[in-house]
Amino acid sequence: MTPKVQIIHAEYNKIQKAYELFLSSVKKAEKFDPSVNYSPEDLEPFDALVSRFERLVELFMSKMFKAVELFEAGDTGGTLRDRLNLMVKLDIIENADDWVDLRETRNKIAHDYLPDKIKILYEKIGNEYKLLIEKTFKNLQKYLKKKKIV
Repeated sequence: MTPKVQIIHAEYNKIQKAYELFLSSVKKAEKFDPSVNYSPEDLEPFDALVSRFERLVELFMSKMFKAVELFEAGDTGGTLRDRLNLMVKLDIIENADDWVDLRETRNKIAHDYLPDKIKILYEKIGNEYKLLIEKTFKNLQKYLKKKKIV
């Protein structure tokens, strides 16, 4: 196994575990009600969802997509947009702008956690972003099988 393939294997294993944890958190956070005054303990499943979303997006963007770029192009010197465009070309993602939006949401959460927008955030992560991440994960698996990496 070449070093580039080893990197992809390692990153894929991380993505797979993070993806499973993310889906588990989505399921637990489906019942969020903004009218309820939750205790700190009751908020833990919702906070876990946000944390797992952030981690998963970061793993895709900074690790997995870079590993694929290294495998395909021989280096990782391009911009984020270049990397996303390559992922579109490889049919791993459908639209680069969707992933720019994911990253911007992830950055907003990390730097500006807004309790007043929490319901919107949970709904977006649990619906729109969940579907996008599921599709990307399945496309990544197809790509890796096609390249005989996994």
